[in-house]
Amino acid sequence: GEEADPLLMRKIKRTNSWNESSFGGKTITFVGSVVLTVNNISGAGMLTLPQVYQQAGWVVPSVVFLVIMVASTCAATFLSDAVARLPGNAFFQRRVEFACVFEELFGIKAKRIAQVLLTLCLYSQIITGIVASAKIADAFIVYVNPSRSTYALQLTPTPDFITWTPSYHPAEDLMYGAAPPCDSNAAVPFQD
Repeated sequence: GEEADPLLMRKIKRTNSWNESSFGGKTITFVGSVVLTVNNISGAGMLTLPQVYQQAGWVVPSVVFLVIMVASTCAATFLSDAVARLPGNAFFQRRVEFACVFEELFGIKAKRIAQVLLTLCLYSQIITGIVASAKIADAFIVYVNPSRSTYALQLTPTPDFITWTPSYHPAEDLMYGAAPPCDSNAAVPFQD
């Protein structure tokens, strides 16, 4: 077994003394953890998967997803192993956050770097979700609007309310990026 270090035991005692129903308690159930994991894995990317398979076929995306799955599984396994190897945490009895692993193993600078990288990753996921949701909302507005137009509020260089009407097939134009080029009186949302 592990040797009992008095300083470590004080830290464990403080961590475990929190009320289990309060912030910081280990209160996520198995079902809750599955829901959080599926939500984190799928995210905004689920909205574009049909388009990826339609444009790239089924072989290349499937191989890429399998490689990503193996890499993600290895990363999760290595992180779980690192958390279990922290002193006094062989059976996951301590509450250990992602960045705290870096602090305990490599110091405060590593923790700060890990926290910044995690925050940038979360920001990129949020921005991707906003763009994907806005693209779908835009396509829906074009589809249900009798004038087949969508609208935007331009803030710079001068505030203005602008409209955009796609060519013959509005839903396909928004989906496949085949929208007409933008001129000074129109806006083309999300054109590559």
